[in-house]
Amino acid sequence: MGWLRRWMRRNTRPITKENAEYWKGKLSIVYAICAWHIFGFTIYGLINSKLPQDPNLSIGQRYAEILNIDLKTHKLHRITGFTYSGVTNQADFDENKAKLTETESTSL
Repeated sequence: MGWLRRWMRRNTRPITKENAEYWKGKLSIVYAICAWHIFGFTIYGLINSKLPQDPNLSIGQRYAEILNIDLKTHKLHRITGFTYSGVTNQADFDENKAKLTETESTSL
């Protein structure tokens, strides 16, 4: 990598120490944000790959299935925009999903 150092020294002019510290701080913030996002995407991908792929289940129901939560005894809350519906079982979920689809299609 000596060739890269020689090329950089030959084709760029030196910068002040204050300027170098300023840009080092800015680039470290950018690096931290990018690393955090990559970490988040990795965790999301791992979790998403373990989710059941049943298209009839909502994302909340999929997570409940992974965590072994019984939806007969626990309440699953769903918020879409400003519409709230508390869901306790699959039949209620399907009914509420149909209502939300109707209201969305009529509002278009």
